Amino acid sequence: MGCASSKNDAVAETEPKTEEVKKEEAPPGEKPKPQIFAIMRNGHEVIRGAQRDLGELIEKNDLSAAKDLWEKLQKWDDLHMKMEEGTGTDKSPIGMFK
Repeated sequence: MGCASSKNDAVAETEPKTEEVKKEEAPPGEKPKPQIFAIMRNGHEVIRGAQRDLGELIEKNDLSAAKDLWEKLQKWDDLHMKMEEGTGTDKSPIGMFK
């Protein structure tokens, strides 16, 4: 029995180790536009993760760390709500991404 690989070492060494990801570039002179749904989705993941971490800290009775995380979460949540719902008299669901 031999090696399960069908390639020899010389061929394997010349192939790229990882697949390159091509990024879409903005046309010359234009700034790249953010992918709003990706930003908002990542925001939701931050909130979910912080809530999970907060629950773990409370279970461990580490109330000082839980308080610090709660304060950071509130700042993030306020920013996220501004992005999602808008601020002041602008209560549009488009928020700050208008």
